[in-house]
Amino acid sequence: MKHSFKSTLAVAALSLASTGAFAAGAVGVETSDDWNPGGSMMGNNHIGHAGGTISASNITESENGYTGNAALGNASWGHAGAWYTFMTHHALETTISVISDNAGDMSPGFTLWKTDGEFDGGTGGTGESPNVLSGPQGTPHSFNQLGAAGDNGTIWMTDDLLGGATANGILQTIGYVNAGPATGATAWDDNAGSGNSAVIGDGEVFVGTGWYGSIAGTSATLSLDSLDAGWYALYISGTDGSLDGSPMTLTVSQVPVPAAVYLFGTALLGVFASGRRKLAA
Repeated sequence: MKHSFKSTLAVAALSLASTGAFAAGAVGVETSDDWNPGGSMMGNNHIGHAGGTISASNITESENGYTGNAALGNASWGHAGAWYTFMTHHALETTISVISDNAGDMSPGFTLWKTDGEFDGGTGGTGESPNVLSGPQGTPHSFNQLGAAGDNGTIWMTDDLLGGATANGILQTIGYVNAGPATGATAWDDNAGSGNSAVIGDGEVFVGTGWYGSIAGTSATLSLDSLDAGWYALYISGTDGSLDGSPMTLTVSQVPVPAAVYLFGTALLGVFASGRRKLAA
């Protein structure tokens, strides 16, 4: 049913492209209800306190929707993957992991973007040359999963503050992880080889200087030393069409501030107050 729904969205997006009538919602974005219960009081896709964790399960998508599809030039297939949004309320070390439920049946890949508010699904369209697949397979049917915000293949999802085509779009590409085999250049002339990379765009940097990515064939993980409070978007799908396919589980977690830090801070305040009293005496 989920794939049928996304196929319907694909047809609708291409219809919009043919008529020139663009509107937000070119891809379906999972809502707060699609995350597992246990987020903050503001929604299941909010990490509302330091050290919080949110998760989503049973993510069933294409085996090669992220990369590895020769028909799409190894670009991502916008309607054959899952789009998730989440919000952090504290700038802390953050880890995002996507794991195949059935070992050996799925190699996940994902990209993380900073967004202007909760991502609205972007617009349809085909005018993002030099996409070698422009025309009937225009964006977001085939989109640039590795480029910086505003690059060809991302304009449909880039925020209008940056000259993009949507009001609640991406502001910056933070990073990506590809757990599948090397596939070479995409239709947008980016390297989608096996492994992981941080893709940081121009302008304001929304993450700390340190990051770490890891792959294990059936899992993909991206850890960031500091991820600013705000809204983010994820695209998740498979990277290896030779596999049988498996549901995936997404987890976003933040490292809590250790209790020792609070105790140390309290001790410092005590020492400072004691020193002031001695000076006053």
